[in-house]
Order: sequence, then C-alpha cells, then structure tokens
Amino acid sequence: MRIAWLSTREINHDLCSTSQLNLANGLADIGHKITVFSPGASSKNNFVHVSLKRSKIKGLQAKSIISELRKILDEINKFEFIILDWQLSQMQSLITKPTLLIDRSPPA
Repeated sequence: MRIAWLSTREINHDLCSTSQLNLANGLADIGHKITVFSPGASSKNNFVHVSLKRSKIKGLQAKSIISELRKILDEINKFEFIILDWQLSQMQSLITKPTLLIDRSPPA
C-alpha cells in the first residue's frame, strides 16, 4: 500500500520523531511504500522523506506546514492511505483518500 504521512515533526531533530521513524520504517519493512512529508531531513531510512518548509515562529509552524502541503495536495491525494498528525487535522477535509488522524503528543 502507498501511504503518505503528513507530519509536523522535524525528522532526526525532534525527540518525539523517534517513534515516528520506527513506525514508518516498520511499515516499510512489511512491504508498504511510505512517504513522510515533514520538516527536516532524513536519510538511511526505509521510506521516502519529502522536506517541508516550516516557520521558525512558534504558533505559526503548523499553519506554515499546511500552506506547504496545500501546494502539493494533488500529489498527496495520489496515495492510497494518509496518516495525518493531529496538528494538521484541518487538511483532512481536503484529502480524498482514507485518513488516520494520529496523536503522538505527550500525555497531559
């Protein structure tokens, strides 16, 4: 299955990205074709990473990622399944494929 993961996590920089890396690599290891769209850079993984520009201003970071994702919405909608970080939930109404909303934030 071709899966896109739309994320706010900065790969290889954000402490919480380790669980995302392991999950994406695990899905790839069992035969899924994973593409992660997020800030930062990634290498030596079993998935494709598409780097997104993100504002440095706190409070505008998710909004800036959404703006970047809207530019490539046609490409995103070519995937069979979308994993969507909860911070990007307003993208869900624009996505035409089945979507899983995921919350990897720490518990309150």
